[in-house]
Amino acid sequence: MTPYTGLAARHVNSYHQSSSLLFQFILLEFIEACTEIHRLDSLRHRPLSSLSPDGAVGHQAAESSFHLIEKSLTKLAGSPKDHMRLFSWNFSEGLLSKLRSYCILFLQNDDTNEKELIAIQHYVDKIWQACVQAMEAIQENPQERPILLIALDKAHAAMQRLAKLITRLIYQFRDDENVIFYVLRHHQIFDQLYGQRFTAKLLGKIYPKGLKEVHLLLTKKYQQRGFDHLMSVIAAFIKEVEASLHG
Repeated sequence: MTPYTGLAARHVNSYHQSSSLLFQFILLEFIEACTEIHRLDSLRHRPLSSLSPDGAVGHQAAESSFHLIEKSLTKLAGSPKDHMRLFSWNFSEGLLSKLRSYCILFLQNDDTNEKELIAIQHYVDKIWQACVQAMEAIQENPQERPILLIALDKAHAAMQRLAKLITRLIYQFRDDENVIFYVLRHHQIFDQLYGQRFTAKLLGKIYPKGLKEVHLLLTKKYQQRGFDHLMSVIAAFIKEVEASLHG
C-alpha cells in the first residue's frame, strides 16, 4: 500500500515538502490503524465478553482473545516498557504515533486544512489514549473486563469520527492524480472499512461525471507526465470499481 509518486525519492525527507505525498502517508497509516480498530471491535464481541470462570474451553478462548487484543493494541499504540506506567510508553512506535506525525507535517505545509487536521489529531490522540487504557487493563488485571471493554468502545467510537474527517480531506485533492489514484488502487480496503460501494459513491460525489471523469483525469495527467504504462492499470481499476456498483 505504498503511496505512488511516479518518481524516485531524491532525499530522505523530501516528502515533508509535499502535501500530496504526506496525505498519501496519512491514508496509509489510517487504513492500517482503522483495520486494527475493526479487528479489536470484532474481538471485543468474541468469547471475551462471555467468559465462564469455571469453563476450560471458555477460558482458553478468552485467553486467545486477550492475546490478539494485546497484539493489536501494541501495533496501534506501541510497546509498553516493562513494569512502567502509562506515561512511559514508547511514543515513537505504533501506527497512531506515525499518523499524528504525518498530520503535524501536513499542517505545517498547508494551513488551509487547519481545522480538519487539528480535529484529526484530536481523535488520533483519543484513540491512542483509549488503546493505552485497554493495554493497562490487560497488563494489570486481565479479569477487569469492564474497563477493557469500555476502553475498546471508546477507541472504536473515536475511529468512526476520524474516518469521517479523513474523507473530507480526500475531497480537497480532487485535482491531484496521485491521491485519487491511491484511493482507486485501494478501493477494496476502503470498501471494507467504510461499507460496500464506498469508493464508487465517494468518487461519484467528487466528480459530477462519475468514474468516466476520474478515468479521464488520471489518464490525461499521467500521460502528460510520460507514464503511459499506467493506462492499462488505471483502466483495470476503474472497471473493478464499476463492477462493485453492480455487485
